[in-house]
Amino acid sequence: LLHHVMSEFNAMTKEYEILKTEATTLQEKNNEMYDHIVDQDTRIDQLEQNVQVLEAENNELRRSRIIDASTKQ
Repeated sequence: LLHHVMSEFNAMTKEYEILKTEATTLQEKNNEMYDHIVDQDTRIDQLEQNVQVLEAENNELRRSRIIDASTKQ
């Protein structure tokens, strides 16, 4: 009986170690994905700011063209 209990204990210990390793791996992947998402969010914010700057520059160019066109008439 003791031999059977020890076998079960050893099997459960091995299973626990496997699950612990898998959980650690999943947590590491989760952390990597979170970091990737944060990086992507930062890039999106930068792109949105660039778009705003370009839109402002475009509007300024339009205004100057309208002014140029009106002064030539």
